[in-house]
Amino acid sequence: MFVKHCKVEVYLVEFLLADNRKPEETVKKKFSKSDTVATIAKEMKAIFNLADEAEFRLWTKYSATTYEQLAKLDNPVTDAGLYSGQVLLIETKNEDGSWPRQVTKYVKISIKLDSLFISFLYFALQY
Repeated sequence: MFVKHCKVEVYLVEFLLADNRKPEETVKKKFSKSDTVATIAKEMKAIFNLADEAEFRLWTKYSATTYEQLAKLDNPVTDAGLYSGQVLLIETKNEDGSWPRQVTKYVKISIKLDSLFISFLYFALQY
């Protein structure tokens, strides 16, 4: 006995795509849940007229100041944790080799300062 199944994706996932040079200007584009992050990146390069060989990074925007880098380009949309209506930002490397959005170590510094403060507070309370 042979059984055939046909799946049809009715509701695509819609993203707001943006270029790091003008992050306030977004373009709405729909993708399949099975599309990979690399597919989205390729489409973003075409939309924003970026060279195919240009080095890039993709970011998801969670709030005005919170971004997360999408490092695994072979992940499908569902595995990458992306959801409809989310802003995706493409960033291309500068000619001097630097990135416009330099990743800083604020979190590590903050943790070190917090632990230093906690250590100081602990010693102060002992005396």
